[in-house]
Amino acid sequence: FPETITLTPAKADLLLELRDDLLNLGYEIELISKGQFAVNATPHNEDSGDLQSLIENMLDDYQSNMLNHRLERDRNIALALSKQKRSQMKPLNSVEEVENFLNLLFHSMVPSVTPSGEKVYEVLNSNTLDKLLNN
Repeated sequence: FPETITLTPAKADLLLELRDDLLNLGYEIELISKGQFAVNATPHNEDSGDLQSLIENMLDDYQSNMLNHRLERDRNIALALSKQKRSQMKPLNSVEEVENFLNLLFHSMVPSVTPSGEKVYEVLNSNTLDKLLNN
């Protein structure tokens, strides 16, 4: 650190608007010059990877969520960041990693839904199961 990123004027304006919210999440970002930013810190224990792509794509997702879902600001930032982190996730290679992932999933507040609202799993009662099997 620091890592320098360059953004278009529109994305730079959006990043400036979200900078305090991102700081609360552990991303310390400062304006160097017009469109250029220094990323001085990321959340603890995070593999930052390609910060340029992460931030650009997060800003794109944030804008898309604003237009399509009209989410609250905090929820929108969380959703946009989670999408980017999910795309950078490495495959689980051991039984221990899979067990740890499943434990984290089932101890989350809403384990049956992804951050974008898609179902992870659904518990079927016997009537629903009968209908599925008989049709």
